[in-house]
Amino acid sequence: MQSAFEATADRRALYRQAALGLAVVAATALVALQLAGLHVSPVNAGLVELLLVLLAGSSYGIRAGVVSAGLGALVFNYFFLTPIFGLGIADPQHIAAVPVFLIAGVIGASLSDSTPMARARETTLPTALVESSVLVSKGIEREEMLEPPLRLDASNRQVFVEGSEVRLTPTEFSLLQLFVENRGRVLTRDTILGSVWGEEYVGDVRILRTYINQLRTKLNDNATAPRFIRTEPGFGYRFVGPGS
Repeated sequence: MQSAFEATADRRALYRQAALGLAVVAATALVALQLAGLHVSPVNAGLVELLLVLLAGSSYGIRAGVVSAGLGALVFNYFFLTPIFGLGIADPQHIAAVPVFLIAGVIGASLSDSTPMARARETTLPTALVESSVLVSKGIEREEMLEPPLRLDASNRQVFVEGSEVRLTPTEFSLLQLFVENRGRVLTRDTILGSVWGEEYVGDVRILRTYINQLRTKLNDNATAPRFIRTEPGFGYRFVGPGS
C-alpha cells in the first residue's frame, strides 16, 4: 500500500496541476481583455504570470520553470507594459521583471517532486506493499525475480534492465512488483489501485495511467509492442515479461 508520504505527494501534484490549469485560464483571460481594449493593471497581470511560472516549475521541474519564465516575461512585456503590443520597454525599471520571472521559475522547480533532491528523498522512504493472498502466487522467489532483460531484486528494491539499474520511486517499484508477482495474469485497474495505492484510490484511473506510462518509459517499454506491460482493453494490464 502507498505510504502516507507518497499519498500526500500524489495529492500535492494533482492540486498543483489543477492550480496550474486555473492560472493558465486566468492569464489567457487577462490577455483577451487586453486585446479587447479593456485596461488590465500590470500589477494584477504580473501576479498572475508569476503564479503561472511558479506552478509550472513546481509541477514539471526546472526546464518548465525556465521556459515558462521566459514566455511569461515576453507576454507580460508585450501585452501589459508600455508600449503596449510591443517588445520595447519604456520604463527601465520594468527590466527587473525578467529576473523576477526567472527567480519564480527556479523557486517553483525547487518545490517540484521531480527534482533530484525530491527523488532522492522519496527513494529513501520505506514502502509497504500489501499483498492479497488472491493475487500473490505461491512459491515465488522473493529475493530475485525474473531473468534478463528485466531483473527485480526484491530484498534490495532494485530493478535492472539489460544489466543497467533503473531508478524507480517507491510507488513505481510496488507497481512493478505487483505485476511481476502476478506475471501472465490480467489485473484489473481497481485491483491494481487497491493493492498499490489503497482502497480509497479505487476508480482513479488517471493516476494509474500516469504511473503506468512512467514505468514504461523507465523500462524502455512500448505500449504498442510491449516487452513487459500489456494493456488489456476493457480490463486492465498484464505483465508479459520473462517467466510469464
